[in-house]
Amino acid sequence: MKEENEYKRLASSSLFALYKGLDDEGRHSILAKLNSNTKIQKKTKFLDSRIAKRQDGKWALTISLTDDNLLGVFSKLIDDLESTIEGVTNEIVAERYFIQRYKDWQLLFERAANEILDIPHLLGLFGELTFINTFMIPKFGATEAINSWVGPNGADKDFFIENTWFEVKTKSINKNTIHVNNTNQLTPDDPGFLIVVNYEKSTSSTSRSSNLIKLYNEIIGALDGEEKHNFVAKLANIGFVPQKDYENFN
Repeated sequence: MKEENEYKRLASSSLFALYKGLDDEGRHSILAKLNSNTKIQKKTKFLDSRIAKRQDGKWALTISLTDDNLLGVFSKLIDDLESTIEGVTNEIVAERYFIQRYKDWQLLFERAANEILDIPHLLGLFGELTFINTFMIPKFGATEAINSWVGPNGADKDFFIENTWFEVKTKSINKNTIHVNNTNQLTPDDPGFLIVVNYEKSTSSTSRSSNLIKLYNEIIGALDGEEKHNFVAKLANIGFVPQKDYENFN
């Protein structure tokens, strides 16, 4: 295993040593210096985790990516892990946050990196992210916009906020109907709104076109800290991991 001085230290925490670089097999990797051994799943399909005791009595955990096609997702993992411990003033707490967050990412990789959303779910997510990006964040701010997005958590409506709700449906511009899954989606307990997002197929060369990766990056860019974690977790609930294949549907 390489020593940490062959990695570049990330400026996430003065207490928690976290580095980014290449492992001894040339794979993209991060290295964390821990105070104690930890029980984690050592290897999954896309992430190879190794832990070894150092001469100073601490433990070195390396997390390596086994498939470069998912390098973009791995970069998001690093950013998320770094932001998880940013500003934490207790070393033990930072270590616990880091390990728990990494376990979440292991599940996320294995659950969603294997699969691409089918077209109906892709279109549904496209409509909801479009609504978040163009309406909810400008009107309510990033925190409230993401907190109000309750559809991924199993709620009947897509958004609940300020005693009202929004249900988002996405349809082809050439169709005159939408599909409602059940009557609860439009139950008028409180005043609410049905939002219809029209789309037509395009190509990436068209300046006005968009795709899930563009929307994801624009929304992530508007979020900080816990908002970002909340957003990523909700995407994981519906089986979405940002990867290049999603750029093919514009």
